[in-house]
Amino acid sequence: MSQPPTFPLVPDYLTSVPTRMGTQLAVEHGRLVATLRPHPTIDVLGSVRASALVCLVDMIAGLEIDDDPTHWVFTSDLSVRVPAVAAPEVITATANVLRRGKRSSTIGVDIRDGIGTDAPELAIGLASFTRVPVRDGDPVKPIVDKKMMAAGWSQIPPLDVPVREAAGVTVVDAAAGVVSMEITRNVVNPSGALHGAMVALLAECATDELVASAGVDPAIVTDLDIRFLKQGRSGPMSTRARFVGPAAAGSVFVEIVDAGGAITSVVTARAQPIG
Repeated sequence: MSQPPTFPLVPDYLTSVPTRMGTQLAVEHGRLVATLRPHPTIDVLGSVRASALVCLVDMIAGLEIDDDPTHWVFTSDLSVRVPAVAAPEVITATANVLRRGKRSSTIGVDIRDGIGTDAPELAIGLASFTRVPVRDGDPVKPIVDKKMMAAGWSQIPPLDVPVREAAGVTVVDAAAGVVSMEITRNVVNPSGALHGAMVALLAECATDELVASAGVDPAIVTDLDIRFLKQGRSGPMSTRARFVGPAAAGSVFVEIVDAGGAITSVVTARAQPIG
C-alpha cells in the first residue's frame, strides 16, 4: 500500500486528467460557456462517459462561483442526468446560479446537444459548493481569470489514451465492483485532493464492472449523484459497490474510501442499455 503523498500535492495541468478530458471554455458576451467534443478516450459503447460530463459540470459551475482568492470553493454534491444515447458531435454547457450564499451556493448547468441556446437539451447538471478559508500551509490558490484560463486550456491537448488508463484505474474485484486509483498530480484538484471528476470516474468504473459481472445487457452509466464527505488525500482510493434492488434495474450504490478505510464520498449511479 502506498503512503499518503507529501502535502501539498498540486496538479500538473499539462498532464492532469480532468483538464485533458476535453472541456474547453470561452467567454461569450460576458458569460462563461463550456464545450466538449466527445472523443474515443472518453467513449463508452458509443456514448460519452458520465464522468466526462461531471468534469464539465464541476469546472463551469465551480468557475461561475469561485470569486474569492481568500477561500477555496469545494464541491459538496454534484449530480448529472443524461439519456443513454450516442455521443453528439459537440456538447455545450452554461451555468446558472440558483443560490449564492456566504458559505454555500448551488449552480444549475444546462447541457445541450450542439451550439447555442436553441440546441436540444442533452443532460442536466446540478452542483453545490462550500466556501472554506485558505489556511497557512495550503497550496497557493490560483487566481481565476476566466478569459486567461479559457485561452490556456485551449492549448492543453486532449487525452491520447482511454481515461481509465490515464487516471490509473485498476480493477481489484470486478464482481464486487472494487476498483482503485492512486493519488498523483494527474488526478488532484488545486487544493491537492482527489478531483471531483476522478471521484465520478471511480464510481462509474465500479458500476461498469459490477453490472458487467452480473451479466446485465451492455449498459452505460447515465446517472451519477455524488456526495463529497471529506477530501481524498490518502491513496490508493478504492470503491465498495452493491446493487440497490435487482441487478437488471441497474441501480448501484458506491462508496469511495481512502487508504485508511475512511469513506470520502458516496455515489448513487444508474446504468442503462444504450438506445
